[in-house]
Amino acid sequence: FTSKNNLAEAFQTEEEAISQSMLAAHNRPMETIQATFYLRDISLAGLTHLLRHRMQSPILPDIFSAQLNYSFILPESIKNSSFKEEYLDLCRQSAMLEREHDNFYYRLVAASFPVLLSINLRELYLFFKLRLCNRAQWEIRELAEEMLNLCKQKSPLLFKNAGPSCVLLGYCPEGSHSCGKMREIREKYLGQGG
Repeated sequence: FTSKNNLAEAFQTEEEAISQSMLAAHNRPMETIQATFYLRDISLAGLTHLLRHRMQSPILPDIFSAQLNYSFILPESIKNSSFKEEYLDLCRQSAMLEREHDNFYYRLVAASFPVLLSINLRELYLFFKLRLCNRAQWEIRELAEEMLNLCKQKSPLLFKNAGPSCVLLGYCPEGSHSCGKMREIREKYLGQGG
């Protein structure tokens, strides 16, 4: 027989044990948990960052087909500049040349398309660790932010400690290339300054 106080205490202990186990370097049980994401628009440039993670199963459209229908990613820096129309014109020209010559090598890395991604939890933590860093490519960092927000909604306990390297390690592994904002970043992801 367990009293309510003992039960609450046991649950807190179990919750803390689970949270701490998520930080273990070789947490094999994490490999048994899969997360699946539908990434509506990821560019070829973003895809290169995604495919570097080995323990995943991406389902891609036929990206080598010159007949692939796709859109283009519009970076904020271009969206808010005088180069916006020139950029969009180049995108249209590349798509036209690709279809005209039936050759996907005319495609810009800004071409974006949907991807279905299944990834195990251990690799997902590594993905977050690398791709949420302020030094990561902006598109993949924004995508990782959306993915982590979804994960935290679905399973706050499993993703309680998820974040960039400085969140998990307590220091920035970038050394002299650090963004210098570790305190703010740790506060953002952990809700505390430490």
